[in-house]
Amino acid sequence: MAPLHFNEALGFLYESVGVINTLWNFFSIVALGVVGLAYGKDYIHENKMARLWLTIGFGLFALANGYVVRQAQETYVRIVDTLKHAASAPVQATAGPGNAPVQATAGPVNFAPVIDGLEMDPAWMVVVYHVVLALFVVLALWAPELKDRFWPTRR
Repeated sequence: MAPLHFNEALGFLYESVGVINTLWNFFSIVALGVVGLAYGKDYIHENKMARLWLTIGFGLFALANGYVVRQAQETYVRIVDTLKHAASAPVQATAGPGNAPVQATAGPVNFAPVIDGLEMDPAWMVVVYHVVLALFVVLALWAPELKDRFWPTRR
């Protein structure tokens, strides 16, 4: 594979962030939809088997989405690490026709402070966050059952 220019690498970074944002938005929409469905439909709200199937379906979705989010985060981390390494490397000028020095395409701009300022969470941290959110959704699905079991209403 041919080496990338700095602008191309920044394009990959921008695309990577877009993919991660899209995956998290999709997870959020599905999670809110599942909870809304469970509480909005009496059939699901009052039927343990329906909630069980909804829990299984959401769990499978959360596993698949979490796997893809982890992959995207690992890609993002690799891109940022590559950019940080490239930004800290000295700019090398190339020789033009007749060995005349030509200024490097990056110009005199030093991107190192900008790239060094990029913060990224490791993939494992994103997975933990994803699992915690998924568990909150499952807890929300079963909250009425748990409430009745552990805190029965006195009559």
